[in-house]
Amino acid sequence: LDAAVAQLQEVASACQGMNLDQDEAPPILDDLLPSVHCALTMACTSWRWLETPEPKTVLPAVVLNALIWAEESDHLGEVDRLLGQGYRSIKVKVGRQSLEKASAAVGMLKQRVASRALLRLDGNRAWSTEEAGRFGVEVGVGGIDYIEEPLRGPGDLTRCWQQTGMRVGLDETLI
Repeated sequence: LDAAVAQLQEVASACQGMNLDQDEAPPILDDLLPSVHCALTMACTSWRWLETPEPKTVLPAVVLNALIWAEESDHLGEVDRLLGQGYRSIKVKVGRQSLEKASAAVGMLKQRVASRALLRLDGNRAWSTEEAGRFGVEVGVGGIDYIEEPLRGPGDLTRCWQQTGMRVGLDETLI
């Protein structure tokens, strides 16, 4: 997070006083962290959309994910707090611990959440296809909306989905 903030500050300094619609983009924009690149792209797209004179269509509501780490000691208490705040989608980081611990944590979360929210898992590109398949079979697809970035490499995503039945999402693989 500190690196992203520092990079955003560098970009702000480099772009100060520029008309990015007319001036050539500064070279600093070529080597951005994926998260910074995504944030700036979204901000520019939103700005351009707001600046266009055409009538705007109302966009549908977006469900925001709350975020927890499966290894938190009180993840069940945290889920209760988030549900109480109105979150209906909870993203759970599962790739930072052993498959057994991640499976057990997701099992407890599924029971706690029941039908009150969607569970969206994030494997953080931590597993082989076999490990992801084992995890998917252990936790089952019920109550899981999808798993994001389960594999170290994207080559076997179709096989992962076939083994688990779990929908797969991509994030940093796309950048």
